[in-house]
Amino acid sequence: MTSPWAVIIVVIYFCILGLVVGKWGKGKEKGLNEFAVAGRSGPWWLIMFTVLATWIIGSTYTATMGYAVMSGAIGIYMAMYSVMGLIIFYYIGPRIWVWGKVHNLYNLPDYIGRRYGDRRLAILVAIAGFIIGAPWQIMALKTFGYTTTALTYGALPEVAGMAIFAIAITAYCVYGGMRSVVVTDFFQGIICVVVVIGGIIACIYAKFGGIGPMFQQVLAQRPEMLVIEDTKYWTSIIVASFLGAYCWLEIFNRIFLAKSVRDLKIIARGAPILVGTVYFLVGILGIGGSILASVNVDLAAAESGLLTIFSEVGGPVLLAFAAIIIIAAEMSSIDSQIATAGVVLARNAVNEFKRTKLTEDRVVKLSRWIIGIWMVMVYFLSIGELPALIVIAIVTYEFLATMFPTIIIGALWKRGTAKACWASMAVGWIVCGILQISPVTQAWFGGWGAGITGAFFAIIVYFAVSLASPKDEKVEALFAEVEAYKEAR
Repeated sequence: MTSPWAVIIVVIYFCILGLVVGKWGKGKEKGLNEFAVAGRSGPWWLIMFTVLATWIIGSTYTATMGYAVMSGAIGIYMAMYSVMGLIIFYYIGPRIWVWGKVHNLYNLPDYIGRRYGDRRLAILVAIAGFIIGAPWQIMALKTFGYTTTALTYGALPEVAGMAIFAIAITAYCVYGGMRSVVVTDFFQGIICVVVVIGGIIACIYAKFGGIGPMFQQVLAQRPEMLVIEDTKYWTSIIVASFLGAYCWLEIFNRIFLAKSVRDLKIIARGAPILVGTVYFLVGILGIGGSILASVNVDLAAAESGLLTIFSEVGGPVLLAFAAIIIIAAEMSSIDSQIATAGVVLARNAVNEFKRTKLTEDRVVKLSRWIIGIWMVMVYFLSIGELPALIVIAIVTYEFLATMFPTIIIGALWKRGTAKACWASMAVGWIVCGILQISPVTQAWFGGWGAGITGAFFAIIVYFAVSLASPKDEKVEALFAEVEAYKEAR
């Protein structure tokens, strides 16, 4: 079955999105503050859906869906870690925001440099964050390829779909920087949350007769899909993902966008509920898809399962909405990553190696060039063959988890030192790398995964080295700023 309506609906949606960006996607002011953090002016309702849109990526509806179809209940792990991860936001967000406001910080490496007083450590975090985030940008373009091919019933090849979206995303990121990203992410965040929750529930009732009947059918036909056999692995990927949740450059950047601490706290209360609901529904739809012949045939069919189920239930119209969900989520992920990475590389990497520091206007200009050049590189990397997307996702989270003490504990505990950061990341990355390369070594640590094991050693080393180091009066003053701000409010 082919129909032009799916394409027509998606084109109309993006025409509306283009008008939204054109009207509200560029601030009145110029400069790095506007380009990097949208003037620190976002109210809670704007940043709430921006956080959700950044968090709920497009591969949620391809890789995560496929994982649940092929592996069953273990695929719901993303709902678990997402709720836990966003709780971190409540505790670290206010103090990070205060430091950002007082010291003119724009991103994660800025915070690291100010917190630990170590320029080289900030550069390392900038480069590490960029490298760890790169596979997700490649996955994003790959997802655009899957979706456009399905949307056009094979008429538009994947490489063409990837090129179209690469050009569009680059254009508005260069045009308005973080302001354009926030506006598009807010618009698409609402679409993702509302359409996903309503659409998936409708599909479950149309396809299976309800959530209860769906699980009864799965129990009768494929009971193994409802059992998590390797509970240590399941626990490992949940904990590793939770520990690394706020160590992403683009996720951390969202803290600086809000206009007040009060707005951050409102976001922290609402975001976990919404994001947990979305991931849970995607996971259980995948479990239901495990008994559908059109979805469970192979990995490719499983990763296209959301599109297939929506199309079977509602034809071209519902297929269009499924495509919009995936595209909107992936755009809201990759635009945040690209825009943040552009500023981070320009300000916290290139600029740090120059004898004569760049002006803020030059940093903005260089950021725009980096965004464009990097997107071209990502496009050509995404043309090649990739393994199962979820494998890359889990591996990156495991390496991020070892940065948890440096980034998160350091925001809450004033005794943490730069030496502890270097030592903990070195030990954590080495342990995680060994366990990744040689999974048989996991038996030495009771069968726990690479991420949780690496993070465990990183945390131990961080505390040990910090306690063995003298107190830093500058850090004492930094934490006093937070208390003074609370009292002044």
